[in-house]
This record gives sequence, C-alpha cells and structure tokens, in this order.
Amino acid sequence: MEDGEIIGAVAVLQDISELENISRELENVKELNREMDAIIESSHDGLYLTNGKGTTLRVNEAFENLTGVPANEMVGLNVEDLVRERGIVSESVSALVLQEKKPVTIIQRTLAGRTALTTGTPVFDRKGRIFRVVSNVRDITELMNLKQQLEQAQGLSKHYESELRALQIQYDTDKLVAGSRKMKELLDNVTRIAQVDSTVLITGESGTGKELIAEAIHASSPRRDGPFIKINCGAIARNLLESELFGYDPGAFTGAKKGGRAGYFELAHGGTILLDEVSELPFELQANLLRVIESKEIIRVGGEKTIPVDVRIIAATNRDVAQLVASSQFREDLYYRLNVVPVEVPPLRMRKEEIPLLTAHFIKLFNKKYNLHKELLPDAIDDFMNYDWPGNVRELENVIERMMVTIPRDILTAQDLPNNLKNPRRENVHPLISVEGVLPLKEAVEFVEREIISHAYSRYRATREVAKHLGIDPSTVLRKAAKYGITLADPPKDNE
Repeated sequence: MEDGEIIGAVAVLQDISELENISRELENVKELNREMDAIIESSHDGLYLTNGKGTTLRVNEAFENLTGVPANEMVGLNVEDLVRERGIVSESVSALVLQEKKPVTIIQRTLAGRTALTTGTPVFDRKGRIFRVVSNVRDITELMNLKQQLEQAQGLSKHYESELRALQIQYDTDKLVAGSRKMKELLDNVTRIAQVDSTVLITGESGTGKELIAEAIHASSPRRDGPFIKINCGAIARNLLESELFGYDPGAFTGAKKGGRAGYFELAHGGTILLDEVSELPFELQANLLRVIESKEIIRVGGEKTIPVDVRIIAATNRDVAQLVASSQFREDLYYRLNVVPVEVPPLRMRKEEIPLLTAHFIKLFNKKYNLHKELLPDAIDDFMNYDWPGNVRELENVIERMMVTIPRDILTAQDLPNNLKNPRRENVHPLISVEGVLPLKEAVEFVEREIISHAYSRYRATREVAKHLGIDPSTVLRKAAKYGITLADPPKDNE
C-alpha cells in the first residue's frame, strides 16, 4: 500500500500438510476416545483404572452402581484410601497387582453389600514399568446366592439320604404316645411354643423322647416345610464339630473339599436345627454358637465373610446345665440364650399310666416291621408297671423288641421277661386277700374287672362279642381294656 493505493502484492506460501495430518490424527484420536468412552460405559462389568502408583484415574457407571459411590468421590484417591478409609471395597486388587506385578483375581465385598469377582491386569511401558492397572469387576452376588442354595440343597440331599438309610421303621401313627396328664399338658405347651421362633431347651433323662418333642415343635411350626436337621453334639469328634456345624471354605485345612462345604446351620436355613446333647459342646465352640443365636449369621472355618442364616434353634440335653454353669463347664450367657423356653420331659416312672399304651404301640409296631402276630399278656404288663425303667421309653421299646424277636411263641407272658423285670413278690395267695386279710374294695373291683375282661378277650377275640357276653357297651370294653393294658393279637376293628 502507498498513498492509499495498492502498488503490489506479496504471497507467502506455507506448507501445512503436516499440520493437516496432525489435525486429522487429533480428530481420529478424539473419535477413538469417544468410542472408548462408549465401550467403557456400555460394559455391564465394573471397570476401574489406576496409574502405576495406585491413584484412581477412572471408573465407569457399572462400578459406581456396584459400590454405591459416585465417580467424583473416587477419582484422584489412592486405592489404599478407598479400602482403609472409605471401605468402598473389602480389598484392593490394584494394590495386589502393583505388589505382585502380574494379573490377580480376588472376590471383593463392596460398600453397597455386593459380592464381586475382580481381575486386575497390569499394563507395562517400554521400560517394563507398570503405568496402568485395569480392573474388571463382575457382580456375582446372585451367583453366590445360587451357589449357597445349591450347596444347601446338595447337603440336605445327603443328610436326608443318611436319615432314610438309618430309618428302620415307618410309623403309621403319631410317634408320640401321650396317655398321661403330664404328657398331655406337655404337648399342649409344645403346640403353643411351636408358633413362635423362641429358642427352646429340652431337658430330661436319656430315652424319654426329647428328640420326638423337638420333631413335634418343628412339625407344628410355620417352619414345617423347611428342613429339620438333627445333630448329636456328643457323637461328633471335637476337632470336626466346628466344620460340621459352620462349614468350611476351600483350603481351610488339609483334606478340605476343593469347593468348600456348607455346614449344618446353612443346611437348616429356613427350618429348624436340633442340637442334641448340647451340654457336650466344647467350651471354645460355645462362643460361636452364642454369636449365631445373637446375630443370625455364621462364619465358615477358614472364611472371613459372614453368611446370614434363618434358623430356629432347639437344644436338648440329659444333664443339669445349670450345674454345669456353676462348675464353669458351660457358658452362662449361652445357657440363658438357650433356656428362653424350657421344656422338661418327665421320666417314664413319673408317667407309668402310659406304659400299657406304649406297650400296645410297640407291639403293633414290631408286628408290622417283622411280619409277626404276637401279643403280651396282662401279667407281663403288671411287671412293667412295677419297674422303674431307668432307660425310660427307649428301654421299654428295646425290651419289647427283644422279647418279640427272640421268643418263638406268639403269646408272651411275665415268664418271658428279662430277669431284672420279673416281679419277685408274686405270691400264691388269692388276689383278693392281702397281708391284713382283705383287699381294699376299689382295688378288688379293679382286679376282678381286669381278669374278667382279659378272660373274655382271650375267648371271644372281638370287642363286640366281649361286650355282648359281658352285657356292656363296646366303648366301655375298649375304655376298660386301655385302662388295664389289655392287648390283642388281632386288635378290634374301628367298627367294632
């Protein structure tokens, strides 16, 4: 320009081919970043990225959902801070990768209560140094729940298989025979407490039927459709009892099953567990049982995570637990936790009026089991009534079974009883005469009734015929026969 006029022009030529290439590359990089962002955010698995010092660089939305923590509260923080101070995850896989310098896979628990299978992979630079760690986090909460349910189902299957193998008799009637006032009151009480989930402590001498009471509680409860697991704490070796009760994780001890194993408490989930002979539980395990009662969760042997269990606990023992507490052999706090609802089963000697009913029940039972047709005469039942039965109902059952399988005759009498049951005071005197000269009228009438009804049954064999010849109603005959323990080889039909 000169004096306001254009007098010439200058053209400057610059080679921008390289700049255009750089611009195109930059656009390509931006496009790749957008694609990478889309890929990362579309992943159903959580993705977590750190630098070579463990500082969080990026997380995707899936990881936010797994942890319940927004990304802006994690980016810039070191992995150790996320674990130690924030508790976002139970353990850092990135820290393990930086330490071991190789891919690592672990199972994590997140702040949101999810279980995740996490694999951390190192990314090396040209000098062989880790400059990135990429963690892939997969939510396996439902998978672990299904695994636990599968373990429970498999364990229950094995447990019930062993129960079926051990079960020798299939009862057609109820297992519990309650003919005394005490037992009827006990069963009424059992029906009431079955409706709630309170812990029950059943006490009583050996052989009184504590296990049957526990079964009755479970069968009458809202948990009746759930499992009923029975464990005899005194029959399992002390060194195995903990793993049997609470299960174990893989590698918990030498010989442990590769995939671990669910314990009885997990198998009983949704149902009832009977801890028979709970007084034999080792003192060091009593604290574990107390924790289960209080927190409703267990920790497997060799494991760290807690497993919730929904189980009603029934304990049983033939020992005086209060005395064991006084002698420091049983934890006082556990005793009070177990003894919320105490149930005491009376010994057979305190309910002898049930002996005739129990005897008839067992005779019917073994006749069916062994395809026999045997009966026990009233004189043997009289001796049963005079015996104190230190082994209780179990001893009575064993005596009857022994007599039925060892004596070839169909009619069993007092002479066939074991020597310790025979009444040595039998005298060859008229039954209506006592030492004082006469028998009280009530006892004399009962004696005559018993002898007449017994004789009539041995002759006519049917309730209707007995009633006809005695001139009384069939219902009266049945009531009197039950009162005096009179049994038949061919029991009367319902319509008789």
